[in-house]
Amino acid sequence: MCIENGVPVLTYSLRNADKAKDDSADVVGKTIASDSNGIKIEITFRGQSVVVDSRLVGLFNASNLLAAFAALLALGCEPDEVAHGLSLVEPVPGRMQVFMAESRPMVLLDYAHTPDAMESVLLSAREMCKGKIICVFGCGGERDRGKRFLMGEIASRLCDKSILTDDNPRNESPQEIIASIFSGMRDTDSGNVVTIHNRARAIQYAIKDGTDKDCVLVLGKGHERQQDFGDHVEPFNDADVITSMFADESRHFSERAEG
Repeated sequence: MCIENGVPVLTYSLRNADKAKDDSADVVGKTIASDSNGIKIEITFRGQSVVVDSRLVGLFNASNLLAAFAALLALGCEPDEVAHGLSLVEPVPGRMQVFMAESRPMVLLDYAHTPDAMESVLLSAREMCKGKIICVFGCGGERDRGKRFLMGEIASRLCDKSILTDDNPRNESPQEIIASIFSGMRDTDSGNVVTIHNRARAIQYAIKDGTDKDCVLVLGKGHERQQDFGDHVEPFNDADVITSMFADESRHFSERAEG
């Protein structure tokens, strides 16, 4: 339709470093590196290659960067200017936000609250994590009930351990919400699934349970600054819980070093 109406069309294709090049696309991206420090992509367009060195993390963000690159080219921007601009993009709070501290697991905070988003984030975490994947998540009350079973199945398949917790239960029973998630999980008697309704305690438990080689994912609320219980709303922010724990750990580490 676009081509028939004279609208310029650019196609793009992302590949990992170990995959063959797809020359059929107009814009080809090759992931050079993807870890907790960010993403580096080499992008080729009409024989010219540039590198985008981004602080964003997660392979799905590599796809997002490549799509943005192609869109800006279609608007007439120069490849080197686009690469420079995208390299300056700052991570968005609550979207694959990375937290790290001495002797603690890496923590990734993300807004993912659908099955597709959850799976994408978990697969990206697996690329960055050398140890176990520990996931803290729940499902919102009075929202799509069908996704709960699916998210339980995804967590059971892609995580080493799941911590089920409350995520804006609203006027629904938190116990029933978690029971719906639990119904999609397997091997639940092996100790790899824990229920802690208090979200702050769930996050703290997951971080304490992990080693410095593990990765803890805190999913569902991202940047949100409140917890909705239906009859009342309480101030709450996942990032505050994580940073408070890490601050305590840094202080205790410093005290041990001084002692």
